[in-house]
Amino acid sequence: MLVTSLTDSGSPDLQLVAATGPAPDGGRYDGALLTSGATRQTGLVQTADVPATVLAALGLRDRGAGLVGSTIGRVSGPSTADARLARLLDVQREALAITRVSGTFDSALLVLVVGFVAVAGLLLRGGRRPSRPVRRTLQVAGTVVALLPVSSFLVALVPWWRAGAPGAALGAAALGWAVLLAVPALAGPWRRTVLGTAAAVAAVTSGVLLADAVLGSPLTVDTPMGGHRLLGARFYGWSNQAFALAATAGMVLAVVVADQLVRRGLRWAAVAAVAVLGLVVVVVDGTPGLGSDAGGPVALLLMFGLLAVVVSGRRVRWRTVLLVVGAGVLVVGTLMVLDYLRPPTERTHLGRFVATLLQGGLWTVLARKESANLHALGDWRVLVLLVGAVALGWLALVRYAHRRGRRLRDTDLGGLVPLVPLLRAGLAAWGAAMVVGFLMNDSGIIIPAIGIALLAPLLLAAVARLRDEDQGEHGRDVRAADLGPAVSG
Repeated sequence: MLVTSLTDSGSPDLQLVAATGPAPDGGRYDGALLTSGATRQTGLVQTADVPATVLAALGLRDRGAGLVGSTIGRVSGPSTADARLARLLDVQREALAITRVSGTFDSALLVLVVGFVAVAGLLLRGGRRPSRPVRRTLQVAGTVVALLPVSSFLVALVPWWRAGAPGAALGAAALGWAVLLAVPALAGPWRRTVLGTAAAVAAVTSGVLLADAVLGSPLTVDTPMGGHRLLGARFYGWSNQAFALAATAGMVLAVVVADQLVRRGLRWAAVAAVAVLGLVVVVVDGTPGLGSDAGGPVALLLMFGLLAVVVSGRRVRWRTVLLVVGAGVLVVGTLMVLDYLRPPTERTHLGRFVATLLQGGLWTVLARKESANLHALGDWRVLVLLVGAVALGWLALVRYAHRRGRRLRDTDLGGLVPLVPLLRAGLAAWGAAMVVGFLMNDSGIIIPAIGIALLAPLLLAAVARLRDEDQGEHGRDVRAADLGPAVSG
C-alpha cells in the first residue's frame, strides 16, 4: 500500500508519503524510511516517483521508461515509528527554514563582499600603502569574507533551524566557520608566499566540495548555496554555486602550486600537478551520482587545459582552445551516455537528459534553461555583486596600471603578477570557464557572480599582504618564476 499527499493546503510544504508491504525492488517497506534514485536522500522522494513506483509494482516497469521519476525504495532509519516521525518532522522544519532565510543570507553575503571590495579597493587604489593596522585588518577581513561561501555549506553540520531565530543562527554558524577556518589559513607556513593564504582558502573550499560530492551531498541539501528540498531542483551533486566555487578555488590552487614548482625548476611536475588537480575536479563534477553536472566539465577542462599549456611553456592558440573544448564535450557526452545505459531507476538527471533528447525534448530543455538564465539576470543581488565587485576591484588592481599608460593586458594586478606571473594566465583561463559555465548552465549568471565573491576578496587580501611588507622582503622571499612564452592568440 502506498499513501501519498500530492497537494499543498496553503503555502508550499513537504508532504506525506507512507508505504507498507513489499517494495518493487525487493524487501519490504515496513520499519524503514523511503528514498528514491531521483533524490538519493534518506526520507525524501518526489511526486514524480509515485507513478514510476506504481508501474513497477504492477510489473509494467517498461511502460515507465519515459517518466522522470524513479522507483521508491527503502533505506534504514530509526528503529521506532515515533523516532522516524520525529526525524521527518525535523527535516520538514529545516526545509521550511531555509526557504525563509536563504534570501536574507544571500543579501547579507552580497553586502559583505561588495562592502569589503569597496573599502579595500579605495584604500589600496593607485599603489597606496595604508597604515599597518589597516593592512592587517584588510588581510584578515578578506580571508574571512572569502571563506563565507564554503562556510554556507558547512552550516549543515550545525542544527541552526532548531534555534528560536533560525536566520540569525544560520548567519552566526556561517561566520563562525569562516573565522575558524581563517585562523590556520592566516597562520600556517604557507603565509610566507604572497598567495599562500589564498591557496589555503582555495584548498579548504575545493576539499569541502569534493568531499561532499563523494559522500552523497550531505552539505548540499537545504543550505544557502545548495539545493532546497521544497524547490526540488537538485537533491545531490554540485549546484551552479558549488561549481563556481570549485572552479575558482581550483584555479587559485593550481596557480600557486604550479608557480612554486616552476620556481624549483620542476616545470613538468607543475604541468602534472595542474593536470591531476583538474582531472580530480572534472571527474567529481561530471560523474553521475557525484557532482552530476552536465555543463561544468567542459568549462573545467577548458580552464585546466589552458593553464597546463601555459605552464608547459607553450603558446595558447585557437586550435588549442578548440581541441580542449572538443575534449570536454566528448567527456561530458560519454558520461551522459554511460548513465543513460544504466537501468531507468538508477539513472541520474544526466541519463534522464539523454532520454529526453531521444524522445524529441531538446528544444523544451533548452528553452527552460535559457528562461532560467534570463530570470537570473533580473536578480538585483547577483547583478550588484557581479558589476560592483568588478568595478570596485578595478580601482585597486587595474586602473592604476592603465593610468600609467600600460596596456590592460600588462597590468600587474596590484603588484601580484610580477611575483606570481602565472596568475594572469590563470585569471584568463578562469574567465573563459566562467563564460562557458554561464552559457551551459541554467541560472548561469550566478556562476561568475559567485566566482567573483570568492576571488575578489582573496586577491585584495593578497594585495594588502603585499603592501604590508618592505620592498627588501619581496626581493629576498619571492622570486618571479620563468614561465616561458605568454598567452597569445
